[in-house]
Amino acid sequence: MDNQNYQKIKDGLELENILLKSKENNKWTDEEIKQAEYWYLRHLYLCVKHPNTPIAAISKKGDEVWHQHIIDTRKYATDCNQIAGRFINHTPIYGKPTRFEIEAYEATVALYEIEFNEMPGDKGQTSGNYSYSNPFSDK
Repeated sequence: MDNQNYQKIKDGLELENILLKSKENNKWTDEEIKQAEYWYLRHLYLCVKHPNTPIAAISKKGDEVWHQHIIDTRKYATDCNQIAGRFINHTPIYGKPTRFEIEAYEATVALYEIEFNEMPGDKGQTSGNYSYSNPFSDK
């Protein structure tokens, strides 16, 4: 993991209210919200680092923080632009995952191993950033 770029993402976001609301809504402990933030920031890091790759949210708690962040639509859009230069879409999984969703999940698990050498304790197939083809980017 590129610690400088990770820190840039972390410092570019003010997630205090998002985290407080996530903690309240899910009745999480202080440790659980720390873990949720930890994995959410890693998810965002991968979305920013790999803009042309579908990145699945593999931490269930991290995905819940993502949902809470998205609800604050103006902030989320501004934050995405700040850290990624683009909007990071969220694509929920409805019903049985498609082949594409399964493959995106498996590829994301492999990226977590490569980038972080660790997995979230609440790993599971949740949802993803499947808007990986940015028509406004040269990347």
